[in-house]
Amino acid sequence: MPEIFEHSQLIENWSYDHFRTFLLMYAAYTDYEYSDTERNFIAGNVSSEIFEEVESVFHQLSEFEQLKVVIELKNRFIKNESEIAELKNHLLALFHIDGEFSRPEKNFQNFMTKIFESNLNSQF
Repeated sequence: MPEIFEHSQLIENWSYDHFRTFLLMYAAYTDYEYSDTERNFIAGNVSSEIFEEVESVFHQLSEFEQLKVVIELKNRFIKNESEIAELKNHLLALFHIDGEFSRPEKNFQNFMTKIFESNLNSQF
């Protein structure tokens, strides 16, 4: 698979847990507020080693590069509808953690659903 951005070497050995963590971090910034509650929720779902590695890479990248990482990793890890449903459940849990599912978060959820499903549609 060709590299789609110049920082691919940073994520070449990443696991599904790295992907999910990165996706949740990316989603947490949807409303431009990354609260301690969101950070703790994300960190509580993976080892501290994975969280720290992902957080370090995340903050090195521009928003556009972050989206490229999400796309590259979804191509690697999303293979069926149940995996999409699992990620959507993680996103919804994150979005509800502050008690409000805002319009930007709803739009992000819809956008990511289309991104996730594009992977499945391109396989056929």
